[in-house]
Amino acid sequence: MNQKTPEPGIRRSLIVFGVLLTALAATSLSSYLLFHTIAELVAIAIAIAVFTVAWNARTMLENGYLQVAGTGLLFVAGIELLHTLAYKGMGIFVGYDANLPTQLWIAARYLLAGTLLAASFMLRRRPAPAGRVLFGFAAVFLLLLLSIFAVPVFPDCYIEGIGLTPFKIWSEYLIAALLALGAVTVYRQRRVFSPRVAGHLVAAILVMIASELAFTLYVSVYDASNLIGHLLMVLSFGLIYIAFVET
Repeated sequence: MNQKTPEPGIRRSLIVFGVLLTALAATSLSSYLLFHTIAELVAIAIAIAVFTVAWNARTMLENGYLQVAGTGLLFVAGIELLHTLAYKGMGIFVGYDANLPTQLWIAARYLLAGTLLAASFMLRRRPAPAGRVLFGFAAVFLLLLLSIFAVPVFPDCYIEGIGLTPFKIWSEYLIAALLALGAVTVYRQRRVFSPRVAGHLVAAILVMIASELAFTLYVSVYDASNLIGHLLMVLSFGLIYIAFVET
């Protein structure tokens, strides 16, 4: 009775997600918008779940990693929701083309990469006041949205008939580099976590990097590279769910 049951590893998680992602990919055969909406909503729901765990555990945390990661993911979810609603074909943001959702995507990924990198430097530090962290991310969130909608200084990311702009492509590479730095930092201090959390977290970041690289290749927002990038994104968030919500 005192023996611990071995925790399922990453291999089992990948098998389960492989089946679910296959089913998700099949929805694109019926409607790419349906596929995209489901994929984004899954990621958004997981991000909000991580924030819920982090917020309710804020008085029990020994370091600031989950606090920063969870709070940042809440605002990543907010931009991802706008990206989903603005996606080409949704017809919600009238007067905009595919550049808007692509700008929102890059803004969300910069915020995500910055969040995970900043969180990795909190592994040996006590959590900051929760309200201060929440206010800081809210300020960044508002500045990003203002730079896209109110004072349009955010660079173009997609041009109809041409495809991705150099800014968008190089941004994906920079985001991948920031994620890699965060993964290295987490791996070097992996003993702070349980093996299950550390393994799934590092795997999630590596899958995110693969997702970013896939998003440097598409010409149409409906093509195969875009689909693969979204599938990898869902997988990365699924691994985050296992690390921070299930475990």
